[in-house]
Formats: sequence, C-alpha cells, structure tokens
Amino acid sequence: MSKNKKTKTPHFKRKKIKYEEKDPIEELMDLYEEENIDGEQMTGEISEKKDSKEDNDKTLKNLIEIDRTKRRKKFYLISLVVLVILAGSALAGFLFFANQKTFEQQTLNLEIAGPEKAKIGEEFEYLITYQNLGEIELQNSRLIVQYPHGLIVTKTEPELTNHKWVLGNLESGDKGEIIITGSIIDEIDRDQKLTATITFEPSNFHSEFSKETNFSIVLEKPEIEIINTSPSNVTPGQKLSLKTKLKNKGEVAFQNAKLEYIYPENFDLTSANPGAFEDNNKWILSEIPETSNSQEILLNGNFPSDMAFKNDEDRKQSFAVNFYLPGKDGQYHLINQEEFEIKIIDQAVNTYLIINGSTENKNIELSQTLTFSLIAKNNADQTYENVEIKTVINSQPSEILDWNEIEDDYYGKIEKTEAGKEITWTKDQISELQSFEAGNEVVINIVIPVKDFAAIDSNNLETVGQTKINAYSQINLFPSLETDVKPIKSSVIDLTLSSNANIGIKALYYYDDGTPIGIGPMPFEAEKQTQLKVFWDISNNLHELEDIKVTTTLPEYVNWPDEKNVSAGEIEFDSNSRKVTWEINRLPESVNEAHANFAIQVTPKIEHIGELIKLTGNTTFSAKDTAIDSLIIRTKNIITSALEMDDYAETDGKVIP
Repeated sequence: MSKNKKTKTPHFKRKKIKYEEKDPIEELMDLYEEENIDGEQMTGEISEKKDSKEDNDKTLKNLIEIDRTKRRKKFYLISLVVLVILAGSALAGFLFFANQKTFEQQTLNLEIAGPEKAKIGEEFEYLITYQNLGEIELQNSRLIVQYPHGLIVTKTEPELTNHKWVLGNLESGDKGEIIITGSIIDEIDRDQKLTATITFEPSNFHSEFSKETNFSIVLEKPEIEIINTSPSNVTPGQKLSLKTKLKNKGEVAFQNAKLEYIYPENFDLTSANPGAFEDNNKWILSEIPETSNSQEILLNGNFPSDMAFKNDEDRKQSFAVNFYLPGKDGQYHLINQEEFEIKIIDQAVNTYLIINGSTENKNIELSQTLTFSLIAKNNADQTYENVEIKTVINSQPSEILDWNEIEDDYYGKIEKTEAGKEITWTKDQISELQSFEAGNEVVINIVIPVKDFAAIDSNNLETVGQTKINAYSQINLFPSLETDVKPIKSSVIDLTLSSNANIGIKALYYYDDGTPIGIGPMPFEAEKQTQLKVFWDISNNLHELEDIKVTTTLPEYVNWPDEKNVSAGEIEFDSNSRKVTWEINRLPESVNEAHANFAIQVTPKIEHIGELIKLTGNTTFSAKDTAIDSLIIRTKNIITSALEMDDYAETDGKVIP
C-alpha cells in the first residue's frame, strides 16, 4: 500500500422530505371523530367534511359549546356541594347555640323575694339573689332592674352604678344578693312588677346570653280615712258648711298630700279656710303625721235659691273628696275617694246631729264619753209655734250607755223605746221653741258616757261585743196638729263598739312585793350605770285582735342588754333606730292579756344632774279589731326616772352627782 494514498471522508447528502400540509380544523375534526364525543358516531368521509370550510367551522363551535356545557355542569355540581357543606355548618352552629341556651337556663339561678302585699307609702325591701350553679365561668355579668311604675327607691345595697350592677366574672358556685329598699305610691289597681335581668358570656362560647325573672306586689290603701262633716239636707239659698280632714291611723307619715273637692254643678263656694291653692277645689296638706289627724278644711257655700227640680232624685246633690299622694316624679296619684250626698229640701227648717264633733259614723269604746249636739235652724220667712225637738238613740242588742250619768242642761224628757231611748224637748224645757222665729237657731248639748267594763255583766259579754248604736234628731213643726207634715229628720249616725284593748307600761327597780330586780345605784347617779326592767301588759276583751304591735324608743344613754321575756310573740331591738318592737300575730277573744318585759341599762350624763331623765319615748300600741275591721291605737307617755309605778323606789327621779 502506497503511503501517498489518501483516506476519503464520507459525506451525507440531505434530502428534503416533503409532506402534505393539513388544515388544523380538519385535524381537530379527526380528533373529535376518534373520541366519538357526546356518544354520537360521526360518519362520512373526510373528503365530504372538506367540501365546505364554513360547515367545518360550525361543527367545531358546536363541539366547543358541548364542552362548555359539561364544564358548567361540573361547576354547578361543585357549587352545590359547597352550599351543602355551608348549610351543614350553619345547622351545626344553630344546634350548638340551642344547646348553649339550655345550658343557660339550667345553670344560672336568679330569684326575687319580697312582700306579697304592701301598703301605699310603706317602706319594704326586695331581695334579688343569683348563683352560677354550673361548671362554666360566666364572664362580663351585669344585672339590670326595671322598677315597678310607682316605686320610690330610698337605698340599694350594693349601690347602683350607671343604672346597673356590674357582677363581673361568676365562677362555678359564685353567688350574691342585691337589696332594694323603697316604697310605692301609685294608683291602687296598677300592676307593680319588678323585672331583673342578668346578661353574661359563657367562657366557652363568645356570645351574650341573658336570664330574666320578675316579681309583683299587690298594693293596699294606706290607713288614712277621709272624714267629712256635712248636713244631710239644706234648702235653696241656705248657707252650707262642709268640714273635711284626714285621719292617719297608720305609722307612716305623708307629705304634700292633695285633697280635691268635686262639687255638684249648681254649688256655689263662697269661702274656704284655708284657701285653695288651685281652682277653688284643691288643697295641699304639707304634713299628715303618723297616727294623727291632718289640718281641717272648712268650706262655706250654697245652692241657688231659684233651683228647680223635676223629681226627687234631682234634689240629691253628690259631693266627692279625692285624696292624692305625690309619686316619684312629682305626679299625683289618686289613693282614695269619699262620696256623700246632701238633699235639697223645700222646707226651710233644718236639723242635724253631731256626735263628738262629727256627723260621720264612728267606732266607740267602753268608758268613752259621748257628746250629742242637736242643732235646729229656721231659715224660713215665717215663725212656727210650739215646736218639738227630739233625739232618738237606739242601742242593740245591749244597752251600753250609762243613762244614769246623762248631762242635759235643758232636762229633756227621756222615754224608753223598743230599741233604746229618746229625749224630747218642748217649750216647757226651751222657751225659744214656743215661738220658733225666722232666722232663729237652737243648740242642745247632752253628754252620755259609755259603760266601763266593770259595769258590764260578765255573762253578757258576747252580746255587748256585738252592740251597735244609731242616733238621729228630728224636729216636729206641728206636734199638736193632725197634719200630713212629717217631722224633719237628720241623717243617722252609726256607732260601733270596738274591742276593749289597752296597754299598761311601767319601769321598776323593785317588784310589787319589794324584791329588788334592779342593779346599780338608786337614785340614779351621773356617769354610773343602773339596770332596771320595763313592763308592757296588754289587756283585751270583746273582740279578737290581729297584727298587734307595741313600740318605743330608747335614748342614747340607755342601753339594751338583751334580757327579755314575753308570754306571746317576739320582742326585738333595732340598734340603728333604737326602737324596741313587740309583735304578736293574733290574740283570740278568749285570751284576755299578754305580757312582756325587758331590761334597760341607764347611764345618766353630767348635764343630767338635778333633772328628771327620760327612760323610754312614747309607747304606741296598735292592733286590728277583726270583728269590725278597724285599727285600735293607744299611745302612752314617756317613762321617766321618777319611776311613778314603783312603790319601793325611794327617789324623786332627779339625777344626783
């Protein structure tokens, strides 16, 4: 092999491969044909599909639309699934919430306690208690109270903050109480409901819950009586006098009460003492003390002399006196109303009877003195001859008036009747009755005492306790003539006998037999302590008593060592008010007495040297007489260091150095 021979390098020749270009539309058509979309078999030759490019475009659009439809269905399906999931979540949340409400009802205790009934103006307390009885902490707790319409709040414990009490977080078992003190002044028939609401958040569920409860009180009228004094009949043009006052039988004082007179249409008020503050028919009574009477209002007026009447009913003229008390917003509320009638008569001669200063019905007691005042007036233009005046007093079923002790300056003739007695006066006793001239007036006063308990037969106590008295006066203008003119009568006054209840009080250093029961110096010495006992003794006959209460107060230099003894009921001392109170629920008619005593420690001051000192304030006894549904009140004076009832204490009561 020659060395000069060269090796050849191979070369590759590129050859251009030609292929047939296809329309992309046609390729897509072939692809969808192979997939057999939507279950339809696409037939025909490809050459037939190429006949018209416009037809191919339409077919592609149909295919794309079919694909879009499938995508929409898929989207709707997914959306539906999402909605179902959301609805399930909402339902679960609702069920959880409902479960939490059940939790709230079962685990939070909220109660209100208070009296079932309360007299208007009388102070009382609401006690609101709450407790978390569950195992879950209650956070951000707050108590809100909606007061009754007429409640006047005087104190809250604890104090109110921004119209609510913030209780904070209540752990399991936490409890508390709120005391609301006040009184209610409102219309008697208005609903007085207190609503308490606690709002809180359970520690395991961040949403606010609430618990609500309420308590209603029934209002009762206060023990205030409207006393009206008026004649039973008048003549047109005759001067008419009306007297009104309030009698407070209770132990609650009232301020700024209002009295309102409602007059008949034709009544003409001519004067008033004191003067009205508004519209000639309204008066403000600044003070009505407990167990006392208010200021008296005196009115004068008349009916027109030319009044005409269609019938007898037209002659009856109705008056009303309304009693109002101011509420919490200064608005006055109607508490009581007293109505009475005065009849207008043609006869110008009039008579009326007054017993112990009043024409009203009243309760009386054994040993009480009754003063009967009979008044006869001639307001006519003529004179009547030989007029007869009479007072009729009936006492049934027993005679309880002591006629042997009657006082009568004119010595009227007393005659017995089937129901009682009557007293008659003629010209033989009173000269003015021989010629009862126009404008003349005759006043007759008689005094008759009620028998005391000792004068009553013990075998007759039951009938005595049921006894009632009614009395009236009358004037006969023609006693000696047979005429159809009837005597002119006054209105009838009814007297009801109340139970013979009383209380005796005394302070003793020695018993009645001389045995010492006191401790310390006697007489009293300044700055040295002396202990003695106070005795309260209740006596009662005729009727059963309920709601018995005896109260007094101790001065600041008198201490309460809490040594007490009672035969019935309970006796307590309030160190804040310094009031001693003895209460008995019931004293039957068969139980004639009850007793209590308590020790007091007296330490006179230097400034008391040479003076009598007070050991207790006034003592007040009150009880309800169940037979006549009336309140009995007795008030005894203070007990002093003179020890008036102690026969063995050698002291004049003056404090010595």
